[in-house]
Amino acid sequence: MKRVIVVLIFAAVGFTVGFGVLLASSAAWAAETFHGTVHISLKTSGADICDLTASNIDESGLGNPNVTYTLAGQAVLGKACQNNGGNFPTDPKKASDAANASGNVTVEPKNGRVRGASVTIDISAQVPVPLSCPGGQTPVVVCCKYTGITLKDSTNGVAATVDTGSASFTLAGSPPSATGLCP
Repeated sequence: MKRVIVVLIFAAVGFTVGFGVLLASSAAWAAETFHGTVHISLKTSGADICDLTASNIDESGLGNPNVTYTLAGQAVLGKACQNNGGNFPTDPKKASDAANASGNVTVEPKNGRVRGASVTIDISAQVPVPLSCPGGQTPVVVCCKYTGITLKDSTNGVAATVDTGSASFTLAGSPPSATGLCP
């Protein structure tokens, strides 16, 4: 009888220690890690001018659930009226606005790792700048600025290191009077 009790005690201790080691190793495996620095780029031409993108996202230790990345920053967008000839009047109508802006993307990890993912902030959707121009003129983006740029794995609460905390753009040929729209 005493042998059975001793065997049961050793079995219980062995199970407890084994389970503790297994739990500790799975917790260490689950520690998410960003690799390298995420590259931040600003679109400076085309229809999506001033959209901000974080690319080269590489994170491991994720397991298999989908991961949502959030790119965020304080954004300013400036617009001015340009005539149909592509020129700006000496003192065009202009406007700017600022807002906290963010973009999200959800990615499925492969073997517990995300590699090469990217996420973009669509500034025109996040910071609408209504501007009515006189006949023969249209509103165009003349500047933008982002500050406080961050990238976060929102699913696991892990922040990445980004290569810049700010980004700005001013359209070449924009009128001097548009200076100051995106301070």
